[in-house]
Amino acid sequence: MNGEQWATLAIALVGAITGVLALTAQIWSYVGSGPRIRVTVSAALSTLSDSWLISLDATNVGRLPVEVLEVGLLLGLEKDKRVPVHAMPSGTWHGEALPFRLLDGAQVSWIIDPAVIATAAAKHHLSPKVRGYIRTGTGKRVYSKRANVADSQVLGSS
Repeated sequence: MNGEQWATLAIALVGAITGVLALTAQIWSYVGSGPRIRVTVSAALSTLSDSWLISLDATNVGRLPVEVLEVGLLLGLEKDKRVPVHAMPSGTWHGEALPFRLLDGAQVSWIIDPAVIATAAAKHHLSPKVRGYIRTGTGKRVYSKRANVADSQVLGSS
């Protein structure tokens, strides 16, 4: 190989490497650009009633707003045992009316009376441990990673 061929090969290799890097950067940017929701469930102490409540929090950690259509708890940690907050009796939950537009970087909370959940769990012979979920406008369901609330029966009786 002469010097001209080596130069052509070097330029081709630089072009191929930069092309692959640019494609990787575009894919990474596309994946991170949409709405991403993080759902957490925790116990919250009400200073008004001095009782424990369930707090269901949704945070949009993505770069685009997302439409929240349904919010609720999973009874017994099973994904098919959903209890939407809007199906609960009025006065047993407080939060934004649905559908709700969650802007990028925003957070919203729903506060739920644990006695309602503990009663439903006992009635259906399910574990009173709960996880949260959110259903978005695209039909995607996002679940909380852990059951952060110790036990809705314990919270409901305190």
